[in-house]
Amino acid sequence: CRPSPLRLRAVHELAHLGDAEFFPEIETGAGLCFANAARIMEDVTRLAEEGRYQAAKILQNVANEEAAKAMILLDAARCPRNPSALLVRQLRYFADHLP
Repeated sequence: CRPSPLRLRAVHELAHLGDAEFFPEIETGAGLCFANAARIMEDVTRLAEEGRYQAAKILQNVANEEAAKAMILLDAARCPRNPSALLVRQLRYFADHLP
């Protein structure tokens, strides 16, 4: 499975932003990922309380993936900006992080 060309273009655009725009975008994206992971974990808790352990485990894996995407963004914030190919590679993991 390959990321869409639109996502790849967005990655390149993000990688070429100045610091004043780049870091707020990273902060927003990471915050959204963590918030989504937290909401999913609330559902995991409810499913487990109902004894639906298999569904809870599957959904917990989805929540873990959301949290992992936030960590990828945090790593991108620490990544060297020059050459930009390094940052682009790190940001691509966000869109295609399972491999």
